Amino acid sequence: LKQACDEVNQHLVSEWPEEGCTAGIVVVSNTDVYSVNLGDVRAVLVHPDGTAERLSYDHKASDPAEKEMIQAQGIKVFRDRILGILAVTRALGDGEFEGIISTEPYVKQVKREDGAKLILACDGVWDVLSDDEAAQLVSKYQDMQEAASALVKEALDKQTTDNVSCIVVDLTPK
Repeated sequence: LKQACDEVNQHLVSEWPEEGCTAGIVVVSNTDVYSVNLGDVRAVLVHPDGTAERLSYDHKASDPAEKEMIQAQGIKVFRDRILGILAVTRALGDGEFEGIISTEPYVKQVKREDGAKLILACDGVWDVLSDDEAAQLVSKYQDMQEAASALVKEALDKQTTDNVSCIVVDLTPK
C-alpha cells in the first residue's frame, strides 16, 4: 500500500504538478481492517457497542509533530499552513511542494468485528464533529447510506466551512 501511494504520487506530480489531494484507503478482509491515509481524511471504526476508534492520523501543519517535520527542512509554517498556503503535511500530488510534504502514509491494522461500522470522511465532517459524536450518530442507523447522509447533514447544520463527503460501511459480511 505504501508503494502504491508512491506510484500514484509520481503519476500525479508528472501529469498535474499543481494539483494534489488527501487519500483515505481502507482494505477489509475476513479478519482484519487496514487503514491507510495521507492528509486530513479520517477513518473511524465504530465498534458494535458504539465506541469510536480512530484508524487514521490527521496530517496537518497545526499538529506539533507534523509542523516539526516541515520546519526541520527549513520551511516556515505560519497560520497553521506550510508557507501560509498548504494545510496538510502529507498528500498525493502537490508537485509545487514536492520534497517538502511527505507521501509516507499512516497505516493501522485492527481486527474486523461483526456489527462494526466504518466511517471514512473528509475534514469538513471532522472540523465540526468529534469521532465520538459521529459514532453515536452512525450507531442509530441500520442503513449505511442513511447514516452517511445524516453525518453530512449534521456537518452542514453545524456550519462546517470545508468540503463534506462521507462513506459509512457495515463491516459485517453479507
